[in-house]
Amino acid sequence: MFNGVITVTVWHMLALTGNAAIAGLTNSMVAVGVFLGAAVAMKAVNAVPGGVIALLAYLFPVMSTALLLLFHSSPWSVLFLLPAMALLPAGSAAIGSLQMLVIPDEKLGRAFSAVGILELIFSAVTTTATGFLYAHQGYMATVAVCVAVMVLCLVHVASVSQIRGIPRADGIEEFAASIA
Repeated sequence: MFNGVITVTVWHMLALTGNAAIAGLTNSMVAVGVFLGAAVAMKAVNAVPGGVIALLAYLFPVMSTALLLLFHSSPWSVLFLLPAMALLPAGSAAIGSLQMLVIPDEKLGRAFSAVGILELIFSAVTTTATGFLYAHQGYMATVAVCVAVMVLCLVHVASVSQIRGIPRADGIEEFAASIA
């Protein structure tokens, strides 16, 4: 859903300002946030339990997107996208390291290929759906629906005890053995 939010926010910024450069900043804010997050990701996974990082990695885009709703009439609202994906690198490290330990080696390729295919399908469907919704209901309704779906995803992730229980990096092998 977040990719759809980025897409319609680019369109919204272009419609709001008439300036393609400002609209282009939308994606740039997300990229800068990811870059800054990558700079501290390893320190984060060594200091903070991976479950906390994973939950925050889902929460940050929800909060950023909700803020877009509140400040939708300002081109400065794209600044709220800066922290949206800042925890993506650390969250990927926490969850990815667990996946590498619990998925049998001979199935890793198939598992990651399947996840990649699902991500492509979901990305295409959500971007198309948000584009359709934006065309027929406008920016506010589209972002509100995206926030609602993202909240549902966050609730689901928070309900999975194995995700919440991911420890810091130094305890990941023992944790993986306990859930495999």
